[in-house]
Amino acid sequence: TRGREAEIMEALRARVPFFKKQADYLTLEGVRRTLEKDMDLKINSLDPHKKFIRQCVDKVFSGCDNENTDNASERAEAKVDNLSEDAQPMLGSNKISSSPDEQGARSSETDKDPEGVKNHSSGSNITEAMIKKAIDKRASYFRENSEFCKNLKMEQRIIVNRRLARMLVRKQVKALKELVKTLIPLN
Repeated sequence: TRGREAEIMEALRARVPFFKKQADYLTLEGVRRTLEKDMDLKINSLDPHKKFIRQCVDKVFSGCDNENTDNASERAEAKVDNLSEDAQPMLGSNKISSSPDEQGARSSETDKDPEGVKNHSSGSNITEAMIKKAIDKRASYFRENSEFCKNLKMEQRIIVNRRLARMLVRKQVKALKELVKTLIPLN
């Protein structure tokens, strides 16, 4: 299996640019299927290596985060948001969003909060001020990527915010959809 793991790691590193481009839609299952195609393997033949592939993806993406500190938190949050093994597709076959509970249960890297905010219950009340603060944190992203921003994407980005990720429930953000629309006018 050491030989297989070395092959997997090599194939994964060769696909890093592709996976970065697809980060908003990336799933670990998608990573495995892509690697199977690259390695000329049968479908589902890498399924026994799920844990190893997850570790490799975490390792590769965390290494990428250290290269560019300006965007490190956004990429890490996107990785956490989009690398859910059990997530269900939303609109397309590959689009996913991790629930806050899944994010809270992830590795110790995910559990660290530089501002010292601890895990809140998912039933916390959400205020307009909290939504505005989350949007303000993502304002530069929204401006830079306005052609790709749709309301669903904005909701996902708000949920990714580390402070709110542990206490927001996607349904609560959807309930405030009109507020989000008014706060982020797209050009």
